[in-house]
Amino acid sequence: TGMRNNFLEEWKFQPLLLLIFNFLFFSATFALKVPEDCASSVGEWDEQTRVCTLKQDLKDLQGKTGIEITTSSITLDCNGHTISGNAGVGIEVISKDNITIKQCKIEGFSLGMNAQMNNNFQLENNIFENNRVAAYILDCPSIQVKENVFQNNQVASQVYWSEGCFFSENKFEENQLGLLLRSPNCTLTQNEFLKNQYNFGINYVFEIGYESKYFRHQIDPSNTINGKPIYYLVDKENITIPPDASFVGVVNSKNITIENLKLENNWQSILVF
Repeated sequence: TGMRNNFLEEWKFQPLLLLIFNFLFFSATFALKVPEDCASSVGEWDEQTRVCTLKQDLKDLQGKTGIEITTSSITLDCNGHTISGNAGVGIEVISKDNITIKQCKIEGFSLGMNAQMNNNFQLENNIFENNRVAAYILDCPSIQVKENVFQNNQVASQVYWSEGCFFSENKFEENQLGLLLRSPNCTLTQNEFLKNQYNFGINYVFEIGYESKYFRHQIDPSNTINGKPIYYLVDKENITIPPDASFVGVVNSKNITIENLKLENNWQSILVF
């Protein structure tokens, strides 16, 4: 409990800290701006499809920000290439629309992905490894996060104020913190959590209050923690939670029986609202 409380104290003010971080790095040096720098030895630009495809790795950036998306309606296809550093930001997307990031390996950054205030944002088939925060998502309504791997990060993904977020077929493995939601009305399906110190949780610290929409998610039992299903009930009645549960959420529900379960390594093991 003491370790979890210390971890909570460290991370509960992250929206404010990350806004300060963005201010400090606003004029940071970018290794690549997309689309301006894409048509080069590093990448290939297709104007018709508005796709930037990397042709080589961007490695050892030494505190620089890797890639900045500078305009809307862009697809960044890393084509399996690696973006690596020892601080700074791997990929930054702020206040853009219709952005897709795919097939990137992002490693070694303070923020692997910094995504803020974007509409129609998709994160697909990427690998995030050994970052302080792999994917920081703030105010990106209906963001789609699909088929990504998050491994050996301090924090895999934090999702703030991004209503309607959608996570599907992602793998969170051996991170200190897997996935922490602080957004309303999200959907999770077929996500796998393995050997994280804290696999999954709903963050409801005081700055957002206790509004019910922050707990009303669609999270089905295809989501598993160490092979055991998550049970997240919203507006249900007269149900007994099965003995194989790994996490239990009960929201606006009646006559729910929870007993004889072994629940461990989550932000909460049982959440009742």
